[in-house]
Formats: sequence, structure tokens, C-alpha cells
Amino acid sequence: MNDEIRDEVRAKVLQYLSFGRLETNKFELKREWYNLRESHGKNEFLRDATAIINSYGGENAFIVFGVAESKELFDTKIEDSGYKDSASIKDIIDANVDKPFRFDVDHVNVNGKNLCFIYLHPSLDKPHVIVKYVNDNKGRAQENAIFIRSGSAKVSPTKGDLDRMYIERNTILVERKADVSINFHGFHFSTDVNNRVATHTLERPLLIENRGTRVLAVYKIFLQFDLGDEKLVFIHETIAKKPIVIPPNDIYRENLKFFCKETPHRNQTSNKLNNVVNSVLENPRHGDVVCTLLLATGEDLPTNLFMPNINHAKLPPVGVRIY
Repeated sequence: MNDEIRDEVRAKVLQYLSFGRLETNKFELKREWYNLRESHGKNEFLRDATAIINSYGGENAFIVFGVAESKELFDTKIEDSGYKDSASIKDIIDANVDKPFRFDVDHVNVNGKNLCFIYLHPSLDKPHVIVKYVNDNKGRAQENAIFIRSGSAKVSPTKGDLDRMYIERNTILVERKADVSINFHGFHFSTDVNNRVATHTLERPLLIENRGTRVLAVYKIFLQFDLGDEKLVFIHETIAKKPIVIPPNDIYRENLKFFCKETPHRNQTSNKLNNVVNSVLENPRHGDVVCTLLLATGEDLPTNLFMPNINHAKLPPVGVRIY
């Protein structure tokens, strides 16, 4: 879970503590966890979660535990649900929802209290249907139950609500995010000259983490060294029929070759390029390094680039990975 998500949860809880209300159907506050070991708690969780996801809008959605109506905060943890980890919660969703939705469980500190929360990812698979919902108050089971939020209530959708869900499948802006880590330890690339064209070859261990909500199909990877007066762009071209496919929350790790072509009259020798690029890596103030992914959709996806093993003291500490 990244800090942006935690910051969003913290901000909304603080908003509630200050103003006493939240104008969104995508945020639910609970005094305590659902008891997922019991039928009532399990059905209440399925109803609340699907209602929030099914409600109009493609923004992030959350269920936060440890916030009382009196605005008092309490420490909460996933074990309060009766289970030790989110794998058991996933099993409940998979067994009871026709199109299981994506979620994460994490904690955020608010005013000294550790609040557990469920992050419900934006979905293009609405409506999410509970195959068999048991209403304990009425003592009967309801098959193929669909819920949305209307204020604080969970109600059945109208035809107009269902129409909006299907429209959202084609209009919602899907979040695409990726982090890229490149190990530049022992950095070096080679240069070959043929027919007055110099080809610089760089082979590096590369890791791409898909932090978005949809699959990434990557056709090209651009690695650009901005040297101030000029730029060097290295390109890794994948085979068009076989792009790099990275599911959400998955990681791609491979040694890749990047190529940069230029005419020899620029007098950029391999040693000179190595020295200049190493200067950029060792002191980011001398230049910049940017990695961009070209997706199958034609989009350019700029990424957060982390460079392990190179002058950590001068690199942003958040997200640096050593591998």
C-alpha cells in the first residue's frame, strides 16, 4: 500500500472529525470490524462492500474501522474480524460475489490511533452481485442481490442506477501507475560503429511494479538521460506480438537490453558517455533520468524511477528498492 492511499484515508477521517460528515458514497466509517466468523457479520460486510463499489463514480473507496459516532477513535486490527490476514477475506468474496472485486487491507495512524481500513479498488465490473445474501432481520435469503449506497443506507438500485453502472464501464478513467527500479551498480554500456551509425548498448536488471487497477501491456521502454545540453534516449523494443504483460499488483523482473543510435560525427565515445551518465547517477543535480513505458493503448506512461545502489544519500529515500 502506498503513502498516497494512507494520506487519503487520514484526510477523510480528519474531515469527519472536524465537520461531522463526509459528502461521498465511497467512504464508510465503522466503530469496529465485522465479525466475519458469523453469518451476520459476513453478510453485512458483503452488502456494505458491494454497495460502495457499485455506487456511482470511479474514485477510490474505503471502509475504515475504529471511528465511533461520538468521533472517538479506537485502535483496530484485521484480527478483530476473526481472521489473521486478508487471504481469508478474499475467500469470502470469491465464494459469494459473482465478479470478485479487488481490495487491500492496511492501517493508518490518526491522532495516535492505529485505524485498520479496507481499500476497495475502482471497478469496471459493476454491478457486483451477491450470489446469496441472507438478511438476518427478515430471516430469509435473497439470491443475486445488488446494493448501492444512498446516503448512509444500502438499497437496491433502480434501472437508472444499473444503466449508469454499464455506462461507467466505457467512460471511467482507469488508474494506471507503475514504479520502475533499475540497478545501475557497475554501470557500463558498449558502443559499436557500423555504416557511420554508432549504437550504444546498455543491459540492466529492471523491475516494473504495476500499481494501477488495470493490466499493463508494454511495447516499448524508453530510458532517457538528460545531460543538460543534450539527451540520450535508450529504447528497449519488445516484439509487437508479445508485449510485456503485467497484471495489477504484479511485478515484472528481467535483464533487458536498451539501444541508443547516433551518428559518429557527434564524437560521443563509449567512455565519454559512461563518465557523463555516471555523473548524473552519482549526483542527480547534474542531470536527470526518466523512464517511460509505451503501452499497447498508445499511451506514454511516465513512471516513478528508483535507482538502487547508486548514491542513496542523494536519492529520494521513499520507494528505493535493493535487489
